[in-house]
Amino acid sequence: GICLGHNQIRLMDGRQRGAPRANPGARRPSPTKRTTTSSQGYRNTSSRGGAPRGTLVDGASTVAALHPTSEKGAVIKQAMDEFEAEVFGEIFGGGGARGSSRNGGRVNIGASAGPGSPNPLYCKEIVRKTVPLKARWRSRDGPRDPAGRQFDASDRNILCMDVSPNEKEFVVGSADHGLKVFEISSGKQKRNLYSKRYGHTEWITDCCYLADGRILSAGMDSKLCLWHPSLVKCDDLLGHKASISKVACNSNHIGISSSYDRSMMIWDCSRTGTCVQVLGGHNKPVVDFVWYHNNLVSGDRDGSLRHWDITVCKCTTPLQGIRGQVSALGNLTDTTCNVILAGGQDGYFRVWDLRAGSSPQHSIQLHPGGAVTGIKSTFYHDLQRGNHIVTAGADQAMNVLDPRASFSVLHHITHHKDFIYSLETHDDLILSGAGNGWLLVHDINTGECLYGIGANKAAVRCIWASTELLIAAGDDGKASVYDM
Repeated sequence: GICLGHNQIRLMDGRQRGAPRANPGARRPSPTKRTTTSSQGYRNTSSRGGAPRGTLVDGASTVAALHPTSEKGAVIKQAMDEFEAEVFGEIFGGGGARGSSRNGGRVNIGASAGPGSPNPLYCKEIVRKTVPLKARWRSRDGPRDPAGRQFDASDRNILCMDVSPNEKEFVVGSADHGLKVFEISSGKQKRNLYSKRYGHTEWITDCCYLADGRILSAGMDSKLCLWHPSLVKCDDLLGHKASISKVACNSNHIGISSSYDRSMMIWDCSRTGTCVQVLGGHNKPVVDFVWYHNNLVSGDRDGSLRHWDITVCKCTTPLQGIRGQVSALGNLTDTTCNVILAGGQDGYFRVWDLRAGSSPQHSIQLHPGGAVTGIKSTFYHDLQRGNHIVTAGADQAMNVLDPRASFSVLHHITHHKDFIYSLETHDDLILSGAGNGWLLVHDINTGECLYGIGANKAAVRCIWASTELLIAAGDDGKASVYDM
């Protein structure tokens, strides 16, 4: 799934209970319009400030064209930062349930582990297929139409996004408490997932498609909604006691959610959605997790990581070494599945080999003065191409690392001029979105910026890419689809 910032909103609990809540989602005044002409000759009517929507600049012009956050974007960012300082609901006492289960013990929906087993908790790794990308992906011309197809999803911030398994539609969740489903080819809105009877009562923090086309959404109202595939109707999945930070699904209709109540929950969504296991043990809110094969790694606000064997839902290794909040998680997508990657608020990038104990085997401060906001790795069927790791940070920089050379830095990229909120890898390309609305495309092998797209009038929080499409969404409440 694709979601905000490095993958989801970072809620902070700095506000005293009962203090007044910020309202970044309040209706904003209509901005003054102006017309701009890009270096490629494309004309665009955009609001004052932020990235000029529809503007395309090539790599040579990108650095000169980018600028710090606009006045409008700064107002949105300040309001978002204030609201991210909140946490809703009560906290489980004593650090949460210690692996408690709804069925009194071991999860009974799983069996043995491994790719060929019937274990429904197994999560297949996303593999970068060796299908050639369209030539425009790597050319300086960029998308066919730099303006793309615009989807007006909300008058408030879009916080999360996912694309259906058949890649014919996508869903966005926003600060207006609702989700909207759009058809990619026509731009037609198919459903508005919000009503008086069904849906969320607070911000949508994450969403994902199940294999059968249903949508599982999470909110700051401490519940998940499992939506009917064609109707505006959902089943409420209750159990968490505070804001939900992330949700993910596998191909077997199993969902996992993490929450500020310090717990994680495993849901059987084959029908109406049933909690089959509660994973506890964290002493602070769980802000992120990665789920791959039979492994689950979760991180919390105190810098603690826990590795779980998903086949028995047991914590096998508490990982140590992060100071401050876990701000980004990843894994090295090779065949060993033993390497965990994490970034913290201190700007350090750390690596654990699960076979070597709880201490990190590698630690380096890649983003001094700011948190690591994203970690992505590449994986190819052609093993001779090898893996790369990409990190992004609040210092507006990105790094390309070579894991085969002791995680040495191959490229230090400083083309962004604002906080990097979103990061994806697509074959040998890096796609990154910043707070000033620019989406940049880099060559992972050379570190060269190929082109930049004015994708948003505020922060670009969500990015998704396929062989022929690029989708971006963000804080101006709009999503853009580009044909490559």
